[in-house]
Parts: sequence; C-alpha cells; structure tokens
Amino acid sequence: MSIKIDANLSVIQNKLSISSSRMALYAEKSIDEIIESEAKAGNNRAVQYARELYGNASQLVKAFSLDNPSNKLTILQELNEKDIMEIMPNIDEEGLMLGLNFFTQDKMLKLLEEAPIEEVVNMALEVLPLGDILEMIPSKDLDKFVQNKDLDQDLVFDFLGQLEPEVLAQMVETVTGVPLEDEALDAKELTKMIQGFDKDTYLDSMVAMDADAKRQLIGLMAKKDPEILQLFEAKSYTNSLATLQKPDMMKGTVALTSETMIEMLGELPKELLSIVATQIDAKEFAEILVKKHQDILESVIAA
Repeated sequence: MSIKIDANLSVIQNKLSISSSRMALYAEKSIDEIIESEAKAGNNRAVQYARELYGNASQLVKAFSLDNPSNKLTILQELNEKDIMEIMPNIDEEGLMLGLNFFTQDKMLKLLEEAPIEEVVNMALEVLPLGDILEMIPSKDLDKFVQNKDLDQDLVFDFLGQLEPEVLAQMVETVTGVPLEDEALDAKELTKMIQGFDKDTYLDSMVAMDADAKRQLIGLMAKKDPEILQLFEAKSYTNSLATLQKPDMMKGTVALTSETMIEMLGELPKELLSIVATQIDAKEFAEILVKKHQDILESVIAA
C-alpha cells in the first residue's frame, strides 16, 4: 500500500544532498524507500535523517507538508475510525463546532435529545429568550414540570405569591370545590392555604394553575435558580430549536462541551470525520503519527 501526498521533496533532496538527476530516479518511491536506497548507496546523511524524520515532529511537518490540509486528509483516510476519534480531542472547540455543520438539522436535533440536559438548555438559551422557549412548551410538559419531585417547594412558594390572586384562587377552588369570596382574594392568604395542602392536593392545585401562570412562575424561579430548567426533557428544547433556521440554531453549539461535540461527531461517516480531523494542528498531527503510525509514514509517496 502506498499513500500519495504533495510532499516537500526539496527538503529531503537538500537534507540528503541528492542531485536532481538522481532524484528523478526515485519517482513513485515512498519517502522511506528513498532514504533506504540512499543509505544503501553509502549516503551517510540518510541514516541520520531517517532518525530525525521519523522521530521529530517538526521535521515531519516540513518534509510531508502537513500544514497542507489535503496531505493531512490523504493520511487520515488511511486510519480507521477509532484512530481518527482519538485525534478529535486535539481539535479546538471552533473546529468541532464547524464539524457539527455536516449534520442535517433533523439529525442534530436527535443528537441533542441524547446530550446532557444542562448543555441542551444552555444551547437553547444562547439563541432563544427563555420566554419564547416557555411559550412553545405544551401544557402537558408544564404539568409534568410542576409535579416533578425534584422541584423545590420552598422555591415555588418564594414566588407563588407574585402571581395574580385570581390565579391562586382558581388553584384553591379547583381542588377544594369551594368558591372563594372576592374579599378572600389575597395573594398572601391564598399562598398560605396552598402551603397547607397535603402533598397530593398541592400537586393537583399546581396542575390546575393556568398554563400561562405556570410559565410566569417558571420564569421567576429560573432567575433565582437556572438549574430548574433542567427538569424539562430535552425534547422541550429541541422542539423550540427546530423553529429556527439551521444557521441560527447552530450558533447555540457554543454552549456544548468538547466532549459532547466529539461524541456527536462520532456519528459522522468516516469520510466526513476525516475532513473534520484535518483541523488538527500540523505539529500535533505529526507527533501522533510518530508515536502511533510509523507504518503509515513509511508508505508515503511524494506525488
């Protein structure tokens, strides 16, 4: 097997002091074969250069022109997917974000449904106001939120009294079946009544709250404790993100961690994954090749 790249043969020619006429004899020879032939011919520089080239990342970058993305891609295509995935942590976040653009919007949304909920929330908030997101969350999901066992009741009661008394009265009347007199519509008193309910009655009263009031309450609580937004399922946020054009949605990927983006990129076909991996720094790529892929280096031919 041989790999043709646009290598910098002048570097090798100068290092080994090979004449142009002799260099022409090495057409279609791998760089390793050129060095080996020169060594057998008594070129003492060849042995020393072999040690330098295959053990020195800087020399490798020069000789193999690894700052050329096309050369990197040619070599990367010879690696298996596992080896390419091991390279991905060496790519900066901007490069990973660019790679995510290979996914269709639908595929990206599906991947987000499996991502850590904190990151999904943060991504949605990067590109949409919280109020808009809450407006798009259906009533059934709001009901699940207010009944979530991980929702701190103390936090709820910190803000429940800020809702309109009519909203609180509706909550009380729905679960007690007793209409309240107008003079009883005092927010503080109504909040105390709700606090006095047993667990099941309390939860029933929260479900009975008007959907817009739920959204208002969640918005108020989120200002004090943004982590409560993680109590919604990821789909609540991906549904909101789906309303955006893909370029606008992808701006939110700045909120994703490198680890999450790398895991997502593992879903790309190898051909596209290799393209993403070309963004690795040339010297870092050379160091990886020196440490783990000497067999690949030895098969490189200068085109």
